[in-house]
Amino acid sequence: MISLFRIDDRLIHGQIMTSWSKVTQAKRIVIADDDVIKDQFVCMVMKHAIPKDIKLEILSTEDAIKYLLENDDEISTIVLVKTSEVAYRIIENGIKVQSLNIGGMGMKPGRKTIYKNIAATPSELEALNKIQSLGIDVEFKILPGDKGVRLSSL
Repeated sequence: MISLFRIDDRLIHGQIMTSWSKVTQAKRIVIADDDVIKDQFVCMVMKHAIPKDIKLEILSTEDAIKYLLENDDEISTIVLVKTSEVAYRIIENGIKVQSLNIGGMGMKPGRKTIYKNIAATPSELEALNKIQSLGIDVEFKILPGDKGVRLSSL
């Protein structure tokens, strides 16, 4: 069961481990990223950054889709991706989600600010709109206690 589907270009960090994992009671984290999977050092650091009672899967996007389809169970799962294009690809391949949380998309070339410290390229914004058009709630929310802001209200 996907309890949190989040775009966060930092992937594993303090907010995920101290706030989101507790609120969702996550027992599994799935990272879908085609670049991170190639960096064994980063993968090792991430594995050491999470509690031992949480299972971490760092996978390519395609492997993450297969894994999530095969493991559609009652285990509370956080799915982390860096971009909205990857989030859309996961959704369009049959992964069922109720909402998409946007927690971190930092400024980089080609991106423009869309809300506070969250920025997107035109194609990333298009992917967010496609996700929203599927009836999925797209919300900007850094921490669980924050008041979320829906994409539709911007």
